[in-house]
Amino acid sequence: GPLRRHEKEKIVFQTPHRRADGSLYPAEVHLQLFERGGKPVFLAIINDITERKLAERRSDGERRVLELIAGGAPLVKVLDELTRECAELCAGAMCSVLLLDADGRHLRHGAAAGLPADYVAAIDGIEIGSCVGSCGTAAHTGRTVIVSDIATDPLWADCKELALPRGLRACSSVPILGAMGEVLGTFATYWREPRAPTARDLAVHERSASLASVAILRHRTVEALRAGEERFRELAENIDEIFWMTDQAKTQMIYVSPAYEKIWGRTCASLYASPSDWLDA
Repeated sequence: GPLRRHEKEKIVFQTPHRRADGSLYPAEVHLQLFERGGKPVFLAIINDITERKLAERRSDGERRVLELIAGGAPLVKVLDELTRECAELCAGAMCSVLLLDADGRHLRHGAAAGLPADYVAAIDGIEIGSCVGSCGTAAHTGRTVIVSDIATDPLWADCKELALPRGLRACSSVPILGAMGEVLGTFATYWREPRAPTARDLAVHERSASLASVAILRHRTVEALRAGEERFRELAENIDEIFWMTDQAKTQMIYVSPAYEKIWGRTCASLYASPSDWLDA
């Protein structure tokens, strides 16, 4: 007889499900109750939600990184989080960030997840060039470099002795670019077997490089502001002129240079406590 659907008798839940090859994947199961000839019949629809779960995982990771940046976390902490997130999203991957030195010629260690410590130390300070592994070449050209087999790729001809003994067989590197397209560093992903990154892997790498750019540029801005403040303070505190700053209403003293005490014969503390004291002087 015909199936009669019970609209309210529906259950939706998520559970691991096994493919025909035996591998597991995250599944969303829609279980609907029907009735046929007075007997209950259940129909199950199973949807593969692997992509949705990965998208949620990427979104959660990006949110954590952006929260660290917004909260003023040290650059090394932000980059550590980025490399860990990328390594988890790209199964079996190891990740690193190298920062272009002030001389524009060398790459310095920024962060790494899963890479051997001695390899991280060995590539710290490597000089960029047109044929210097994946990262050195990416930093030199400003373009993504994909090497699926370090043992045979000519880009690694002079560097493979650093990678192969440590079990590193493939490496892709995305340049980290600034607002004007300048190279700030590289975001690299390594594997222990010869392989090329999937389209999904590359999307994760490129997004990670973009977030790294935001973190690096913010760090540089903060450092520049701090250096500017230090230079101003050094100037103001070592010349025989008085500099002062008040709020817009001129009711609060924000800053007064030490020369105030020498020239006016009153303490700076007294002026902070009572901004109108200079009138009495």
